[in-house]
Amino acid sequence: MLCALMVLLALADLLAAAAPAYWVMLLGRVLVGLVIGGFWSIGAGLAVRLVPEKSVARATAMIFSAVPLGSVLGVPAATLIGHLVGWRAAFGVMGGLTLGVLATLVMLLPPLPPVRVTQWGVLRDLLRRRSIRLGLVATFLVVLAHFRAYTYVTPFLQEITKVSPALLCMFLLTYGAAGVLGNFVAGSTVSRHLLRPRGSGGRFRVCIRPGR
Repeated sequence: MLCALMVLLALADLLAAAAPAYWVMLLGRVLVGLVIGGFWSIGAGLAVRLVPEKSVARATAMIFSAVPLGSVLGVPAATLIGHLVGWRAAFGVMGGLTLGVLATLVMLLPPLPPVRVTQWGVLRDLLRRRSIRLGLVATFLVVLAHFRAYTYVTPFLQEITKVSPALLCMFLLTYGAAGVLGNFVAGSTVSRHLLRPRGSGGRFRVCIRPGR
């Protein structure tokens, strides 16, 4: 699935780089949205299958630190490339980097066969649980706020508050660095402060059993 998502992302970026019309660019952005949604749906479950149990929280934080790192490194780098050689080149470079990530996954990622196939009935039963619905709504609001804020924060600071370019870069750098730091702080504390279900005797265990 990860390799398939990387193929789709490379296709989206190369499609945008060669886009002859606006609708082609829009199609490429829709594909990127599918990639982001696909990654978020499986990203949280990767660490538990790749690292020892004691390192799961830290590894999960490292996986999701890619989101703020994109703000800190990816956006300025793409902007610089766009200014130097044009915006199409920025998308082309991104497509090439994505193909490099694909090759790395093929060579280094161990096989992760599914423990069991998830049926629609399982998802339906999960959605009947109030805690799951609340978690989905909270995740939706967090992601919506993050991307909408980052979309409009630069023009707002430039046109409304009239900050200087140097101060704007500092704000964006601080914003991204706070996201990276927050990921690792959460990863180091969640296992100690995670809410435990009643009757667990102070212990919280997650078990996956075949056929259950």
